[in-house]
Amino acid sequence: MVDSPTSQPAGDTASASGVTAHLAPSQFARVRRLAHEHFGLSIPETKLVLVSNRLIQLLRNSACTDLEELIRHYEKVQHPVDLLPLFDCLSTNLTMFFREADHFELLRNEILEPLRSAPEPRRLRLWSAGCSRGCEPYSLAMLVRDTLADVSGLDARILATDLAQSELRAAQRGIYPLEMVRDLDPDLVRRHFQIGRHRNVPSVRIRPETAALVTFGLLNLMDAWKLTGPFDAIFCRNVMIYFDENTREELIRRFTGLLRPGGILFLGFSESLAREHASLVRVAPSAYRKE
Repeated sequence: MVDSPTSQPAGDTASASGVTAHLAPSQFARVRRLAHEHFGLSIPETKLVLVSNRLIQLLRNSACTDLEELIRHYEKVQHPVDLLPLFDCLSTNLTMFFREADHFELLRNEILEPLRSAPEPRRLRLWSAGCSRGCEPYSLAMLVRDTLADVSGLDARILATDLAQSELRAAQRGIYPLEMVRDLDPDLVRRHFQIGRHRNVPSVRIRPETAALVTFGLLNLMDAWKLTGPFDAIFCRNVMIYFDENTREELIRRFTGLLRPGGILFLGFSESLAREHASLVRVAPSAYRKE
């Protein structure tokens, strides 16, 4: 039986007037089901309070009067694009430049350096799957430009995808608070960022020549991909932790199919392959080369 707002115990719902409370367990179960069916997200039962707080924020920016009406709205949605605000609400986005730096060093040594002496034409394809606000693909672009100084003779493209529309918009702007680059090498900052102010806050902007290597796109990893590859490297880091094992294994299979022989799949340091994959060989923590 579906709970209605009138049948909820006091404190089990929230209204747009500013009253905040937690989801009822039955409501939380429905939200978890929506997240898994449409986005592949596996939300633990322990996240009831966190999800409640996030849905309350979404409620305040909607035309719905309470959480029950909000959930019913998303249960009835017919078009996937109309579900994107819910994904924005439920997804967690943590990003920084050159996060898990060992992966970038491996990419430099195994993929980029060999291109320096490769015969023409030289081609490079990288994919940041789950790019959040753009720090990862822009880090890749900086690494490409610094390693392969003459990119004019290189057909290099970096694809950056995410399902969170708000994160993609921020990524495309390429503007970040100044403190996000304080720990980076000052010379790297000078080469790849313009320093100034944004909305009267000290900020940096990715330089156009670096940003030009990156193409952003909206992509649900659960959907069919209109991608042909092959990619030299795919970064899908700190994304798999939100999926169940079957979803992770299916994604690994699909990523592997888009890698060229010798290409590398990068996962997050807290992630690893749960099963053996005949065509993937571990070359470093959470990094796997396609044989």
